[in-house]
Amino acid sequence: MDKSLTIRTIVQEFKESFSNIYGLISDLDEPLRKGEFSKEDMTDIGFFLRELSNVSDDLRKEAKARSEFIGKLICLRALEDGETTTRGKYATGSSEGGVKPSVPKPGTLEFEQLCDLFKIPESNRDVIRFHWKTIREQIEQAASEGKDYPVNISTTPDFRTVYRRRNKN
Repeated sequence: MDKSLTIRTIVQEFKESFSNIYGLISDLDEPLRKGEFSKEDMTDIGFFLRELSNVSDDLRKEAKARSEFIGKLICLRALEDGETTTRGKYATGSSEGGVKPSVPKPGTLEFEQLCDLFKIPESNRDVIRFHWKTIREQIEQAASEGKDYPVNISTTPDFRTVYRRRNKN
């Protein structure tokens, strides 16, 4: 059995269900405006909409986590094969491996060293916040030049894949 076809079928069925549920929710607007529901009915409707929201959010989180985990596996295999692109029937994955640095907290030696490295005046250091992607780019650039990064920052491996649809079928 083609597992990607099964997942694709699930996604198509989900989109259909989503469309139906969205329509049912939208159909509530006019009766609500006209005051056709009792407080008791609105209580039940509000409760079930909250439950729907929670279930949908849980599904979104689980799908995102699985997608990211699979992306890491794809990236590891692709890098082992010396590739950066993987083409499936329905999608193309672009893999990238690197590091994810821990951003130093204000007041630490590493934070002060980063401020010195970027020539940030002491008067502005209480409002500056570093973003990990900028630090990663700096670390990777130094590594590509065969240099050590001048600030001791802990890092963890970061493997990821960006997915793009191949076609509309």
